[in-house]
Amino acid sequence: MIAYFPRLFEDELIYSLFARFYSDTGFLVYRDAAELLFQNPYYRPSIELINNLTVDATELLEKQMPLEQIIEKHTMLPAYIRFMQKERRNAVYQTLVHQGGNKNIFPKIAKTNEKRYLRYCPLCSEADRQKHGTTYWHRAHQLVGVNICVKHQVYLQNSDVAISGSGSPDFFNAEQFVPEQEQPRRCYNHKELELAEYIIKVFDAPLNLKNEIRIGEFLSSRVPADKYYSDSGAQRDVQLLHNEYAGFYKDFLSDNILNPVQLQKLLCGKRLSMYEICQFAFFLGISTEDLINVGSEKIDSKRCQIYEAVSRKLGIDIETVQRIDDAIAEQERLMQFRHVKSKRSEVWNVMDAELLPKVKEVCSTLYNGDGERSRPAKVGVQTVQRMLGLPDKRLDKLPMSRDEINKWMETQAHYWARELVWAVKEIEDEGQPLNWKHVRVLTNLRKSNVEVALSELKPMDERVFQIVKGLL
Repeated sequence: MIAYFPRLFEDELIYSLFARFYSDTGFLVYRDAAELLFQNPYYRPSIELINNLTVDATELLEKQMPLEQIIEKHTMLPAYIRFMQKERRNAVYQTLVHQGGNKNIFPKIAKTNEKRYLRYCPLCSEADRQKHGTTYWHRAHQLVGVNICVKHQVYLQNSDVAISGSGSPDFFNAEQFVPEQEQPRRCYNHKELELAEYIIKVFDAPLNLKNEIRIGEFLSSRVPADKYYSDSGAQRDVQLLHNEYAGFYKDFLSDNILNPVQLQKLLCGKRLSMYEICQFAFFLGISTEDLINVGSEKIDSKRCQIYEAVSRKLGIDIETVQRIDDAIAEQERLMQFRHVKSKRSEVWNVMDAELLPKVKEVCSTLYNGDGERSRPAKVGVQTVQRMLGLPDKRLDKLPMSRDEINKWMETQAHYWARELVWAVKEIEDEGQPLNWKHVRVLTNLRKSNVEVALSELKPMDERVFQIVKGLL
């Protein structure tokens, strides 16, 4: 039975509350407190989220505020799920609210190049002690990519408490780990301050659990087409975009910016880190309001007035007027989609014709090798896409280029036979003894592989066939 429970402070991590409970009640052993708080006292306490609670702990917490509000305003959950797809976003949220389910569905917050520790602002800690008699772990100080306390415009300091690790489970009260007097280091980089304020504003906004969010499409739509897209509009110059994005942050973000491949994945909706999304959206000049409201379908007041006027004039309810308007909008969207699809097909055809010579050149280089002594490679769609720097599945929309690749594709046995021809000539050119060991080292083929390849090797090169057969 829990006789005493502290109150949550503003922006306090729920883990911080449990750590204060542990210290205030005088427990000497972690498990004694954990048995009162958690359904499984052997688990490590979650610093960023929340463990499954006992009935007593849940009831005491809900006397302060609903569990849903605690999860949204006193854990780091918004940084995990804000831009996830609707189904998974709700699954993760409900898993925490209902204290159960499969927590393997939780995504990971974007990693930085440094080990993460609980952080604090010296000036916030001083103010906490003056107001509450103790300090605590603030949520906003733990955000990946936010290294500044925006309230006091000073850099955050690392404590000795690692956010993740393999040590024994324990509670670490901020009062015991944050020095009482410490000289703060002020931030004078206005852009770094603005980015921190931007991320925190997005983080603090209410979670949208109802609407589908396609953040990749949204960010792509805000990339200036006249500057970063080809004349046909079908290709995006990711390298140019990345160069300007990296240059924008060069003064204070050197290690924690996306590389070109990661940036492309972000724009395709395959990277959903709130920090990365905010970082790129801030570079594009997207307002926090627009970013927060991605996927929402708010009807403005002017449209509501029009609905009311039409409703009165025709004598029908507003919901019917809105459904008619939605139906008209859907028909217009479909008509526009058909037009865009037709126009896009023409664009793909132009791109296919422009890209075909490069595809032929890459296929030839892979198949025949680049130079007299280069090892031949196997031609494949993914390999060609990678060498040309094309997005995934781009070649699916370019039939002539795809057909050209298919001409160069071969069975595994045929490729092994070509490797054997290359290896024998390589050994002969170098004047090395022509034996099985040298062939094996060059090709990495087992004898069973070679036996499979012999049927393809005989019509390819009779001389090499006889040599290899004699080595088996």
